[in-house]
Amino acid sequence: MYWVRQDAATQTARAPGALLQRFLDLDRNGNGKLTPDEFPDPSLFKQTDANGDGVVTLEEARAFFSRNGRE
Repeated sequence: MYWVRQDAATQTARAPGALLQRFLDLDRNGNGKLTPDEFPDPSLFKQTDANGDGVVTLEEARAFFSRNGRE
């Protein structure tokens, strides 16, 4: 058994494996969104922020890495 932080990220979407864990680790304030200061690679932030609202959601991260052959 393992514990998963229950916050906006885990309540709104569940991603399997390493992507979910990495997202939760990066989401320092636990709001279920990554801001540019939480995102590890500024050059990928704009590509990952599909709707251009200035934050990356778990769904956007999943879609980006799915399109680019990563999980």
